[in-house]
Amino acid sequence: MQASPEAEAETPSPAPKPAPKREAALPRLRGQHVLIGLLAINMVVTGALWFRVMTDTRPVIATVGLTSLARNYAQSLASDPTISAEALQIRTQLFMAEGQKEIDRLTADGGMVLLARECVLKGEDVDLTPQFAASLNTQLAATKSPAVGAVANVPEQ
Repeated sequence: MQASPEAEAETPSPAPKPAPKREAALPRLRGQHVLIGLLAINMVVTGALWFRVMTDTRPVIATVGLTSLARNYAQSLASDPTISAEALQIRTQLFMAEGQKEIDRLTADGGMVLLARECVLKGEDVDLTPQFAASLNTQLAATKSPAVGAVANVPEQ
């Protein structure tokens, strides 16, 4: 018995089966993979630090004879017989404030370490006392305060 072609058309054909879902398989991390990753991170960080050390410039060490400048300024104030105690106090505070501004200006870029001359016992340094005194005198002149005067005890270099 043969089935008629019509009968075959009427029998439902089985529906196509969907492909089985495959789970995404992530590679399994082993101890050696973790160690290789840590080693790579360590090499990158070490390289960055080495580059920073090699390209970083050493700061310039400079000195200023602050003691002699303060002594000269105090002598110039003491030699004025007309100065009152309040004016003396105000001018001393002004001298200290202007000196601090000058120190901040000199060390603003971070490329200079400024020390009092008395702090350096030995070694090469740049003495900025004359330039510091000149700049301080300019700032004090703007406020009509007496000048620091000649810089005493400046060793020849």
